[in-house]
Amino acid sequence: MHIALQAFAEVIKKISDARFTIVGDGPERSRLERDVRFYNLQHNVEFIPRLPQNELFRLYDNHDLLLFPSLHDAGGFVVLEAMSYGMPVVCLDLGGPKDLVTSNSGVVVKTCDQSTAQVAVVMAMEIMALCNSAEKFSELSAGAISRSEEFLLTKRVREFYDNVIEIIKGKQVNDDLKSRAV
Repeated sequence: MHIALQAFAEVIKKISDARFTIVGDGPERSRLERDVRFYNLQHNVEFIPRLPQNELFRLYDNHDLLLFPSLHDAGGFVVLEAMSYGMPVVCLDLGGPKDLVTSNSGVVVKTCDQSTAQVAVVMAMEIMALCNSAEKFSELSAGAISRSEEFLLTKRVREFYDNVIEIIKGKQVNDDLKSRAV
């Protein structure tokens, strides 16, 4: 989150009424609160304690995008949840979220050979580009919903059975050809 706050400090320079909500509690909170004061973001950043999932879902309805700057999150299921609410995602090219977010559903920020400050600047530029283009934001919002639907269990199960049927049909064709050749 320290990278996200650095990025947001850059965003505020151009979009002074932007808001950033940080959800959750943990050992980093006091350090993040100090960072908020350091960057003079007290009027733009809100801390919300950990929420039950249904309240988190309501929070998605009142926000535009998900900033997920995790350096090593293996799953990042909050990314899929947010996308299912039409929230484009800005994440790093590390961990599981980079595999969930496509160019049609959000932005994956490159980190290789970049300093923290460089990553934060690129992240800020991507956020501002989204905020300044209603068309791009709408495209990514629709893409986020579409991408999240690819992970629905019913769809995955249907695809699995469709593949099994195709394999079985292919085997039957091969068996029929073998029996004719004998």
